[in-house]
Amino acid sequence: MSPESKGKEMGKFLVSLDDSAVFSLFCTKVYGRDLTQMNRMDEPQFDRLLVQLRLTENDHVLDLGCGLGKITENISDITQSNITGVDFATDAIIRAQNRTKRKINRLNFTEADINDLSFPLESFSCVIAIDSLYGDFIDDLHTVFCKLVKFLKPDGQMGIFHTEYSLERDDLHPQMTAVALALKNQGLKFKTWDYTENELLLLEKKISVAKELEPKFKSNQYNLYERIIKHSEKLLLRIIKGESRRYFYHIKLH
Repeated sequence: MSPESKGKEMGKFLVSLDDSAVFSLFCTKVYGRDLTQMNRMDEPQFDRLLVQLRLTENDHVLDLGCGLGKITENISDITQSNITGVDFATDAIIRAQNRTKRKINRLNFTEADINDLSFPLESFSCVIAIDSLYGDFIDDLHTVFCKLVKFLKPDGQMGIFHTEYSLERDDLHPQMTAVALALKNQGLKFKTWDYTENELLLLEKKISVAKELEPKFKSNQYNLYERIIKHSEKLLLRIIKGESRRYFYHIKLH
């Protein structure tokens, strides 16, 4: 499937979630609030992102894989930072643009493929990537980071949430993950925080809440219920078997 087709398919899926009353309730029960979340970032992780990045109204941020842009919007509302959200999910970007028209002075949503971004050099003070650097979305981490460094100002920074999967335990060490190696390849220094336990608890909660809401899902979105259960159980098993670890990476150029 071409990137364009994937983008259209993902966009329609995300908009269907945004329109779903039961998914809204699901997000509220799982995450504590409804931002139509599809990632594995709980509130402690969100707080870590804000504490480490310390964004202000003087920052111009690039948010990779923003989807419907609700987390993007929330970050901007809290910090007053200017944020450009990019995603290849066509309908999701349109939804984000329409929802935030009154905030256009600090929020911009653009349809774009992470693999083919084009911005002027040193356009941003910060890059955020929340579960958007997986193989489903990017072709090569090294190439992506090479471009991102060029988009950042000399004193720029990045905040990345990523879960690494591997059958080799050594590859799950915070300095040996695919993200870590790609960052080192660009000569970038970084700090990491382990959020594997948070992800485990969040996945368990997703399964529990989905089962609690099963009757509501059955009425018209049972496929979504099955998708949540199947995906969450798969990821949970990887953690239990020691085949996955989740990290937050904070990178500062200088």
